[in-house]
Amino acid sequence: MADFPETRLAAVAAHCSACISLSLFLSQQWECWAFWYIFGFCSALPALVELVLILTILRLGKKPL
Repeated sequence: MADFPETRLAAVAAHCSACISLSLFLSQQWECWAFWYIFGFCSALPALVELVLILTILRLGKKPL
């Protein structure tokens, strides 16, 4: 996704926040349900955004706005 710097920046920010959150999750022994929020917001959401971009490019043959 070399043509979408905003998407790359958002993915890097999400992965950085996931790294910090998971470190706190392990060191402070948070409840198990907290992991799913971390996973949802920091991994699944960026993956869905990238999937939408890929499908938009393949379907329309052009860059999305």
